[in-house]
Amino acid sequence: MNVHPYNILSKPIILNLLALLLLCLSSRSQQPLLDSINQLNIHAFKLQYIDVDSGLKLNLSLYKSLPNPTDILTLSNLQSVSGTLYQQKGDYDIAVDYFQKSLDNRKKLSSPRLLGNIRINLGNLYYALHQYDKAIVNLRLSTIDLSISQSSDPQLKNAFNSLGAIFAYLNKLDSAEKYFMKALAIVDSSDQCSDQDRIDVLCNLADFYMKRYEWDIAEQTIKNVLLIQDTLNDQNGKAWVMHKLGIVQMENNDYDKSQFTLINALKIAQRLTLLEEEKDISSSLTSLYILTNQTNKALEQKSHYKMVSDLLYKRKLKKNIQETEAKYQLEKHEAARILSEEKAARSNAEAKAGRQLNYVLFGLLFIVSLSGAFGYRFYQQKRYISQIKLEVKEKQLAEIQAKSEAESIKAMLNGQEHERNRIARDLHDRVGNLLATLKLSLRREDVNLNPQVELIDETVKEVREIAENLSSDQVNNHGLIQALAELKQNVEKSAGIQFQLYLNEETDKLDKSLALEVYRIVQELVSNTLKHAKASIISIQTNGTNGTNQEFNLIYEDNGIGFVADKVQEGMGSRNIRSRVEFVNGKYHIDSQPGRGTIVILDIDA
Repeated sequence: MNVHPYNILSKPIILNLLALLLLCLSSRSQQPLLDSINQLNIHAFKLQYIDVDSGLKLNLSLYKSLPNPTDILTLSNLQSVSGTLYQQKGDYDIAVDYFQKSLDNRKKLSSPRLLGNIRINLGNLYYALHQYDKAIVNLRLSTIDLSISQSSDPQLKNAFNSLGAIFAYLNKLDSAEKYFMKALAIVDSSDQCSDQDRIDVLCNLADFYMKRYEWDIAEQTIKNVLLIQDTLNDQNGKAWVMHKLGIVQMENNDYDKSQFTLINALKIAQRLTLLEEEKDISSSLTSLYILTNQTNKALEQKSHYKMVSDLLYKRKLKKNIQETEAKYQLEKHEAARILSEEKAARSNAEAKAGRQLNYVLFGLLFIVSLSGAFGYRFYQQKRYISQIKLEVKEKQLAEIQAKSEAESIKAMLNGQEHERNRIARDLHDRVGNLLATLKLSLRREDVNLNPQVELIDETVKEVREIAENLSSDQVNNHGLIQALAELKQNVEKSAGIQFQLYLNEETDKLDKSLALEVYRIVQELVSNTLKHAKASIISIQTNGTNGTNQEFNLIYEDNGIGFVADKVQEGMGSRNIRSRVEFVNGKYHIDSQPGRGTIVILDIDA
């Protein structure tokens, strides 16, 4: 019977919590209490790979148990684990804040080892956030701290290895090589470093040699990694490393070895159900088959890549929906529990009041009528007040449910937008590159397929236009005006119609999320015009600013064939427009008649 790791951790967590409670109530010494807090904090840290939410809940609860005066070391350890768990959840800003607080507290302790460890965490987090200057500063300071403290070699190796990876990413290859060599020297000389430490450095070194186009050295480095993995029986990591080896062999024009390596890597990924690795390996195999003119295998592998990508997308979407639903149900059940407790308390109060009234009636027969009237009035008033409280609680429950549903919708919309960006990147980076590779292959001297090359050129252009339409980067990075200007250029170039823009300079002051919705609405309108209107001119005009109590206004017009608005069945494009307008609390009006084009007026309280 398989036992989930969380179940293994649950018993010691409960025992430590009980011990912590007893220590809080009875211990005169702080040290046993601090030991229990630190032990539970270690459990919280381990939960990051199993149930990060439970780990974070446990970690945050430990702050309340800290004795007074607060022990700085224990507090800094709690803050460090909080940063790690928030980083695991993807809440990077909160993670930076906790790491910085831990760093500030550890400066008070004058411990170079502790400073070096937390600076490695900060440096790696800034690396993930692409804030490379801050990452380099923190990692360099960590190497100084750890050298002063003569700390454990693996930690110093981690700092040098991360510095090498950052400089390699920035194409500062001399600096990257210097730090990789320092990391490798530590691994070679220290008995504290594990085989996994060596694998970490060698994998980064292989990437470094690939950047310098030293394919033979890169291949030998990766083969050394595979030898270590064989001793560790690390099948999961082996699929990833063999994929990298196959890419190096392909770049080195050793196509037979590359095909053999990639096929074996794909088999491992399929056997272990490693879908991400399977998708990436399938993409590389497709490129290899195209380069070697194995057209049928290329088409078959491309179809397999699409199947795996769709499966991954569905799983991620299902997971997001389940997480959102679970969060909603949790909040709903919590609100229902509170309401149930209030009802039970009200019932108990009513029962108690009734018993007291009976005692008064039986004990005071002489004033039965007066006491009865008074008691009845008191009972009614109490019931009325309880009823009001119950109605208030039910209203609060309804508000919580409405809020949770709104958050669920917002999360799904955000998820759709993130997925649009992912599809855009895949279309541009993968499909575009594959077609470009096929184009180069077809232009070989022994192949005369000029019509197919022209068709591929058109396909590449279409893919890029689709990617640009799906991605929200233009609006987020350059503003609505620039995004509409690029849309104008694309439409005029591809459709051969005139596209006029009369944009108020204040348009770029719209909130980014609102600007993105406006851009998507315009995309739908343009798409409807190109599909149905047979127009030769499109015109867009904007008015209004993002000031207080001001309204943003957009007028979209084409000179197409028009239609009778009330008699045209609403299609997917029209439903998308209506949904987006409702989402931003806006209004829109369509004015169209056969033979005189279409005007759409959009009004939004900015």
